[in-house]
Order: sequence, then C-alpha cells, then structure tokens
Amino acid sequence: MALDAYPPRVLEHFRDPRGAGRLMPGAGVIEVRVGERSLGAELELGIAIVSGRVEQAAFRAFGCPYLIAAASELVEWLPGRGLEEVRTWSWRGQADRLEVPAERYGRLLLVEDALRACCERAARSATSP
Repeated sequence: MALDAYPPRVLEHFRDPRGAGRLMPGAGVIEVRVGERSLGAELELGIAIVSGRVEQAAFRAFGCPYLIAAASELVEWLPGRGLEEVRTWSWRGQADRLEVPAERYGRLLLVEDALRACCERAARSATSP
C-alpha cells in the first residue's frame, strides 16, 4: 500500500511518531513486548508510573503504519492519566479516529494487549511488598 493511501492522521503519527524510543530503567518503569516480528507486527510499550499515574510513556514498533500511528497516539494520550482511566482505554475509539480498516484491527489489539499487560504488572507491583 502506498503511503499516500493512508488517512492523514495515520500519516502524521507515522512520519512524526510521539514517544518513540525506550524509557530509562528505574522505579515505576514497566515494559512489555507483544506480537511477533516474524509475523509482521511487534510492539514494545513502556510506561513510568508515579503515585498511580502515568508520568511518561514510550514505544518501539515493527509493523505497518497503522500500528505505529496507534502506538504513537496512545503514548501521547497516556501521561497524566491514572491507572483506573488507563484501564478503560479501548482500541475501538482509536480505530475510528485513525480510520483503520477492519482487516487491520489486529494491530490495534496488539496495542490494547500491551497496555493491559502494563496495567497488570503495575497492579502486581503495587501489591508486592
């Protein structure tokens, strides 16, 4: 698919991804990896949590422009949000905003899986001594 065939919002995030990279290791930093590069889509998502809120987020992705745009839009949205609000995030709203075709919904499910895994790890670490 030629790049000019993607929706403008996807191209904006694909060409200038927000939060691309990795977070520095430290207290409250959680990183997860989902997907398989060999299957065409892999996402690493990192969040830094301070006092139950996301302070910073970053991602690294291998995949189509929809995956990169979805991860970029997510890490732009996350900072300042409490974990309860983060847990309510769903790929469906993002599919509409980014005009993702149904055959690419699996890419957004990867983003949701990564976010849910981060939330689960945060919950476990909050209850660990």
